[in-house]
Amino acid sequence: MAATKKKKVVKKKEEKNTAKKNTTKKSTTAKKITTKKAVKKTPAKSKATQKTESVKTDAVAENSQKEKLAEQAKIAEEKRLAEEAAAKKAQEEKLAEEARIAEEKRLAEEAAAKKAQEEKLAEEARIAEEKRLAEEVAAKKAQEEKLAEEARIAEEKRLAEEVAAKKAEEKRLAEEARIAEEKRLAKEAAAKKAEEERLAEEARIAEEKRLAEEARIAEEERLAEEARIAEEKRLAEEAAAKKAEEERLAEEARIAEEKRLAEEVAAKKAAAKKAEEEKLAEEAKIAEEKRLAEEAATLKRIAETNKIIKAIAAKEAMESEISNTPPPSPPAEPPDKPFGKPLMIAGACFILVIAMIVISSFNNSHRYYIKNTFQGMEIWKGDFAPVSKHKVAFLEGVVYPGDKKACYGAKEVLPVAFFHYINAADDLLNAEGTVDFKRVRAYIDTAAKFATDAKDAETLNEYRTLFFEASITPELETGHAKDTATHTETAVADSAVDVK
Repeated sequence: MAATKKKKVVKKKEEKNTAKKNTTKKSTTAKKITTKKAVKKTPAKSKATQKTESVKTDAVAENSQKEKLAEQAKIAEEKRLAEEAAAKKAQEEKLAEEARIAEEKRLAEEAAAKKAQEEKLAEEARIAEEKRLAEEVAAKKAQEEKLAEEARIAEEKRLAEEVAAKKAEEKRLAEEARIAEEKRLAKEAAAKKAEEERLAEEARIAEEKRLAEEARIAEEERLAEEARIAEEKRLAEEAAAKKAEEERLAEEARIAEEKRLAEEVAAKKAAAKKAEEEKLAEEAKIAEEKRLAEEAATLKRIAETNKIIKAIAAKEAMESEISNTPPPSPPAEPPDKPFGKPLMIAGACFILVIAMIVISSFNNSHRYYIKNTFQGMEIWKGDFAPVSKHKVAFLEGVVYPGDKKACYGAKEVLPVAFFHYINAADDLLNAEGTVDFKRVRAYIDTAAKFATDAKDAETLNEYRTLFFEASITPELETGHAKDTATHTETAVADSAVDVK
């Protein structure tokens, strides 16, 4: 752009010089013409005069030529000066443009450096703040995990002690039942053995009598032979009848024993079911009474707190009225303590805070939380505290099917865990091959911890019945009465689990 301006200025100066040259040429030509005309008009003179005029004319022409040369030199000088001025101006403009570009570049670099410095400082401040927040979060998380771990360890220790006590009691009951059954079976075996020995003794005596009789009648061969044949036939028939009788008696005894065992199992099953239903009803009643009592106590504490606050407000209003009314005379008694009123307000606020904490803790103890992980779903239950909680179950490969919320009720969460373990027990019972009864019983007992209503209790009783039938059927078919009775007693004892 500066070069274009410079070209325009140079062009204008050249046009101006050209115009000056044309003007000079015109004036010179006019002078020559005028001189010639004057010469023509002048009459013939003397040679001296002509010579003088010729000299003058030459002088005039020489002067014109000098003026022309001077004018041309002047024009050339002006042109040179104009070109030098234009070149100088272009140079100055170029230098100014370069200086401006350099200055803009320097300012841009300084601005970029300043911006980079500010961004670097902002990034360092952000990293430092994130690091501080991360450290605070890590410390808080470590504290929460430590508290949760301590609570979990204490709860696991308590549950382990309860399980150990329960297992010892169940083992003792099973051992007593096994010993009683062994004693009964031993008595029956002894009686049966005595009966068999008596029958064998009678058969031996009869055989000896028969041999004696045969020896006595050995001389009478024909009669003895006929008597022997008749006796052998009679003895064979008696032995066959006796054997058939013994087999009939053994079959009747086996059928009666199986019937007695089945009746005992049915009676124990009905008694266990009835006891379980009564226990569930009693626990539901106790839980409802406890909840109502806690709600009543909470409402009572709130009412008392409101009453105290109203009393304090009334007292403050009364004191304000008394302070606004000028007393007729100075008080005869000493003034109240200066800290009485603030202490009462502080006490009322403290009671209100305690009531709010109790209400918050009570509400939190009835809340459940869900945490979905890559392995499955974790169920957490709130403690009797404003915010703390503990893990109650981990369901592998399960995702909560409902909507995602901050907290859940028992009937929203516990059925998921209940049917997870019930379905696992059902899969094992319906699996081909040998059934793992320990795992089935463990799944049923774990599902009992997450039952929420009578329908879940009925489902538990149905699966316990299926478990008992599946566990005793193979043993009844093989005739292992002793093992069957022992296993049935143990299963009944182990399956007497509390239902929430």
